[in-house]
Amino acid sequence: MQITELKLKNFKKFQEFSLGLKPGINVVYGENEKGKSTLLSAIITALYVDPSTRSKVILDRIQSWKGGGILELSMQLI
Repeated sequence: MQITELKLKNFKKFQEFSLGLKPGINVVYGENEKGKSTLLSAIITALYVDPSTRSKVILDRIQSWKGGGILELSMQLI
């Protein structure tokens, strides 16, 4: 299974963000506080968090930093 695209909306620091990934190894780099760990958190959330639980603890960890808006998270896999 490979992730080919990751789309975030109102997820932590990202109001709207899309990242295309190519087969093989992809390297994400950047300065501190640019969202590298947030991308990893989004992938883990998409794969392992059941949104039907509506856990406040989980929602507090992934909600938008600017508040408001509906969280949207999607991944395309091949």
